[in-house]
Amino acid sequence: LDRERGEAVVSIIDYCHDYFWPTQRPTSVAASEVVDHFITVDGSAGRLADLAQTEGWLIFVCHWQSLYSDGTREGLAALDEVAARLARVYGTRLNWLTLGEIARYRAASEGCEIAARPTDGGFEIELDAAVDCPDFTIAVDAPAPTRDVGVLLESPEVTSRVLRRDGGAAGLLAIGSWRETSAGMAFCFPLRRGKQVLKVR
Repeated sequence: LDRERGEAVVSIIDYCHDYFWPTQRPTSVAASEVVDHFITVDGSAGRLADLAQTEGWLIFVCHWQSLYSDGTREGLAALDEVAARLARVYGTRLNWLTLGEIARYRAASEGCEIAARPTDGGFEIELDAAVDCPDFTIAVDAPAPTRDVGVLLESPEVTSRVLRRDGGAAGLLAIGSWRETSAGMAFCFPLRRGKQVLKVR
């Protein structure tokens, strides 16, 4: 990470084998024979289900030839079913990202210095970021907020932004919103390189 230049090198490691590979000749197994290795119909087993239970990144690798499957496209059919099962099991908790988006988010997370401090009637979170991130999300342990709590994001040379309350208990936070959690509060907002302050009153 080069904080001065706002640059970083991020290595993305896959955590899941290319189970589509056997759909090629000479074995040529069917799509239905490989999908359970990723995630079972009920989401109780499979490598991606294991990763999801630990709230890890669900990163898997495949090769074009293992999707094209010598013209049968069995690998593509299997990938389609894997995606459908993930959507059924995890629904709005799932966020599909490109490798570039994953790299940017990881660099932003690693390159952001965060300091929290109490204020009269609330608290502030100061962020000093090395990299921009349009949907940066953080959670903090904090007392349960009252109904009239307000959250303001202040950035130098940028108009202050009020974050709206998200009353949902599940799913991804929308950009520019916050919600109560079992331990405190979570926020999602555009992180800008440099200093920003979240003010909770």
